[in-house]
Amino acid sequence: MARPGGTAVKRHLLTAAAEVTLDAARGVLSVVPAAAFDRFRVELDMLEVQHRPRLNEQTIEAQLDELDDQGWDTALVAPILREIANSLRAEAVEPRLTTCAREGTDISSTSGVSCVAHW
Repeated sequence: MARPGGTAVKRHLLTAAAEVTLDAARGVLSVVPAAAFDRFRVELDMLEVQHRPRLNEQTIEAQLDELDDQGWDTALVAPILREIANSLRAEAVEPRLTTCAREGTDISSTSGVSCVAHW
């Protein structure tokens, strides 16, 4: 995503509350949805107010409700990102999700969701 004037912005567009815990005995960090997890949120505060897209709130709210805590599900994430991209620029290229998988809980990885979209 780019700000007007061409400055590139690399930030998460969908965010959610998370908790980080350490299993000191095994040396494992885990990232899980917060106990008070409500749902994902669209985050556009990296853009100046006048440059933020006017999203169809009803559509986005319904999509976020459906997404629930399944941030690794590309079939649910892609339409939300497409809605945001198309609202930012009419000529937006459909986002390509290059990484969107629930990560494991073994000693070499964290538990949680990682999802990267590229335009």
